[in-house]
Amino acid sequence: MSQKRRRLAQATDRSSSSARVELGEVAPTSTEQIQRKTRGSTGFLLVGVLLLAVVAVWWAIGLFQTVPQLSPGRADVDGKKFTTVPIMPFAGLDFHHNYVGVRSWKRGDDLYREMGGDPANPKYTYPPTTLVAFSWTAWFPPSLHLNFNSALGAFPFEPSFPAMFVWLTMIIVVVAAAAWRSWLFRTELGLPSLPLLFILGATFASYPVIFEMERGNCNALPLLAIFLLVPALRWQRQWLGDVFAGLCVACAVGVKPFAIVLVLGLVAVRRARAAGLATVWLGVFCVVMWRDLVPWLEVAKVSTAIQQTGYLEFSHSLISHWPLLMRDVGLPQLASWPPTVMVGGGMLIVALVVSWRVFKSGEPRSIAWPYLLWLAAIATFVSPVAQDYNLLFVPLVILGVWRADDSWWSHLCVCLALIWWQPFYFGLSGFPWHVLKAVSVVWVGWLVLARLEPRGATSFVMPVGNVPT
Repeated sequence: MSQKRRRLAQATDRSSSSARVELGEVAPTSTEQIQRKTRGSTGFLLVGVLLLAVVAVWWAIGLFQTVPQLSPGRADVDGKKFTTVPIMPFAGLDFHHNYVGVRSWKRGDDLYREMGGDPANPKYTYPPTTLVAFSWTAWFPPSLHLNFNSALGAFPFEPSFPAMFVWLTMIIVVVAAAAWRSWLFRTELGLPSLPLLFILGATFASYPVIFEMERGNCNALPLLAIFLLVPALRWQRQWLGDVFAGLCVACAVGVKPFAIVLVLGLVAVRRARAAGLATVWLGVFCVVMWRDLVPWLEVAKVSTAIQQTGYLEFSHSLISHWPLLMRDVGLPQLASWPPTVMVGGGMLIVALVVSWRVFKSGEPRSIAWPYLLWLAAIATFVSPVAQDYNLLFVPLVILGVWRADDSWWSHLCVCLALIWWQPFYFGLSGFPWHVLKAVSVVWVGWLVLARLEPRGATSFVMPVGNVPT
């Protein structure tokens, strides 16, 4: 009799579990599974807290100095590299470029011919709309007066560290908000939950984000644009959302031209009107900024023609490294082929294949966040000047779409990305280092597409009374 009761109880459990699976839930089959899941979540949480603590201490050591710098510098006392970030003698070199550019712009100087005050670039290199984005820096006077010796000679160096700290805070806020969006995306798509602190820690401990903060670069602005436009795609007043999304894309392109690929992204998520409005906004910007746009195009043309004589470990530009890549891959005859056409064509094919799959899916806007981030990252490989801080989009993509029960090739993709994701130098450089970054970022696109496949949600329902406190 007791055996029959056990069979009846097992049949009831199976039918209850099947009912929950049909509702997109996986019921726990034992208390051990619940405990295992809780332990796994606790492990991720502890790792996240540890990463945040290490990064915070690392930055605190360097920033609380007379001249803020990400310590301990690029090389230790033995001359061995400590990190893949090419640390400069002071933090915020790229921010200083914009700071000096705005001051030169306010004086009415021809900053695309010569602006002075920047030891790295005697000419302003960003589009003129970037000056508008950093115009607030004019409120901060220089806080230090030094002579900076560089390969180009001695330069007056007059940075504003208060302004730099304001911009560093802005980067932290935008990156943290983007990490929160990736965490929220997992919930929206029914992926297994990861602690928010783990996603924050893994993001801020990544090489591209540390590099972005150390340089004070402005990839945070196109990241902010993507962060704002994704919710706009779901506004009830669709036309208003299209106007705003188009404006976000235009602003992103005005700071980082590689963001023009987001126009393709809007088409792929079936918002062609937003894509059209983005081009209209860009036309308005060009008309308003035409006076400074033409000289910037001349400076950009010179940058495009640069070919590296050796591998830059902190760059992933396939265009500037094209002759070196063709030499090392054993096809030197292709080195003379136009790199913009070859690299641009190859990356365009990759972007189109992924975008077509997104377009043909049932609800493309459901994966708009990781898809647009990946699209922005893949476009940076076509830029002639592509430092690795441009890859800060990739960790946010992986943290938003990875799941433990994915196929082995998905885990291999994540493992390849983790090799350059972590910020410490371990000897890999040159040709394999560049190929690794290119292959892994392209592969992440297929990881995004995996989220288009219908799968049962992995959330589970705990019986009332067994909820851990």
